[in-house]
Amino acid sequence: MAEPFSLHFEVRGPIFDGTALKVMQGIVNRGLMDIAILEGANKVKDQLYGPPASQYWKSSPSERHGAKSRDLKRRIGVKLIEDNLAVFDAGKYSHGESIHYAEKIEARYHMFAKASQAIKANQAALQNKYIGDAVVEAFR
Repeated sequence: MAEPFSLHFEVRGPIFDGTALKVMQGIVNRGLMDIAILEGANKVKDQLYGPPASQYWKSSPSERHGAKSRDLKRRIGVKLIEDNLAVFDAGKYSHGESIHYAEKIEARYHMFAKASQAIKANQAALQNKYIGDAVVEAFR
């Protein structure tokens, strides 16, 4: 008598062995940090420019753009607060406290607002670029 026909499928890989969630959280956090650094903090820093501090008051207002001593520019940083939450700021999370005049500079030049709007406007593309590509790469 012939054996009954049977077919056995077994799926293996990082997605199915339980390690995928650990890998995914790290990829998402790294992607969020990249977005916060490259698309957030660096864009804010690019908007803070001007002549050297010794020449600042001799220059015209159009030549200086919120960067008298460069202290604010140096304090802009990024921190991963918790899983799935990265922040770029003027020092509150990255250095412990914000520079006291950061709000005044932001009210005048809107550097953080512009960077945030650019991230929100391209959110899907940025997520795909920084997180999606990393996920695909990790599971190849």
